[in-house]
Amino acid sequence: MKNKNVRLIITSLPIMAEAVGNPLFDRFIKDLIVQILAMIAEQERTESKRRQEQGIKIAKMNGVYQWL
Repeated sequence: MKNKNVRLIITSLPIMAEAVGNPLFDRFIKDLIVQILAMIAEQERTESKRRQEQGIKIAKMNGVYQWL
């Protein structure tokens, strides 16, 4: 996206649509926000998978797990 000069606007983060004034600083801040959100999403997905595996293990031990 950077190479094609595409603008990403996240509607739930209105600050992403505003410019700070300094184009380099503006791009840095927006890139940082996107990287932080991506990291959080990855951590949430990993934790969700871990909890799912834990639940499946408990369900198997209790004899109630059925794979559809």
